[in-house]
Amino acid sequence: MKLLRPRTVAEAVAAIAASERPILYAGGIEVLMALRSGAIAGDTLIDTKRIDGAVGVCHADALIRIGPATRHHAVAGDPLIRAHLPLLAAACAQLGTTRIRMQGTLGGNFANGHQHTDPGTAAMVYGGHLRLMGAAGVREVAIAEFWRGPGVVARTPDELVESIHLRPLPEGWTVVHERVEVLHRPPTAVVSVAAHLIGDQVSSCRIAAGAVARTPMRLPVVEDVIVGCDASCVAAAIADCSALVADAIDAESDALGSASFKVDLVVGLIQRAMSHLLGTEIVGKRP
Repeated sequence: MKLLRPRTVAEAVAAIAASERPILYAGGIEVLMALRSGAIAGDTLIDTKRIDGAVGVCHADALIRIGPATRHHAVAGDPLIRAHLPLLAAACAQLGTTRIRMQGTLGGNFANGHQHTDPGTAAMVYGGHLRLMGAAGVREVAIAEFWRGPGVVARTPDELVESIHLRPLPEGWTVVHERVEVLHRPPTAVVSVAAHLIGDQVSSCRIAAGAVARTPMRLPVVEDVIVGCDASCVAAAIADCSALVADAIDAESDALGSASFKVDLVVGLIQRAMSHLLGTEIVGKRP
């Protein structure tokens, strides 16, 4: 198997096109496990972390650009991320194990299409797009449309993730990232919540859930119920959303828990997140 280390996006795209079965990697955690298990095979390993612009965070117009080979630990501690995308910082800080955070990359997490994704769940709240590069040129895919199913994303085999662009929330929003692991890895349920308050009333909110459905996803049916609620009635309003959550996420029973258990976890995590944002006691279901 050949090992190539392109320095530019153009070199990487050419390397992909010239290989019959290219395998892209940066941190290499998922790739190594897949190679060992026989889940993937190839003739060329293409190291993407040396590509210009593959590592680092910067402003890009009204969005924050993140290089795909930026490691989770670096994302969690980056000053720009902490100031403008604090939900993503919290998600990357809680992801997996210390080794995964120190070695794994944000682009690798996205490109592998896991539904059990802390960063992807947080990204759903912010919105934005991924910039993909391939033989046909540049393509932008909205964050909300990138995940297609477990291990399936909107990146074609001849493309690589050139950059990730997320849109910060307006000033005055507060955020909380919550998760539960029944087993050590992966998480059983992940929830990212952002809210804007006027006095004790929720004037706007965004909620995303991960690990419980086939993809990370926004939950507008719950957002609509919460908006307009006073702090004293938010927990009860969320508790009444169980049927709406069950319909929205279409959870499946597996080794991590039954579908109804996962719905209860999501409802409880949303309650807990909102209680933190509102400074109230949790009432009702809890994970």
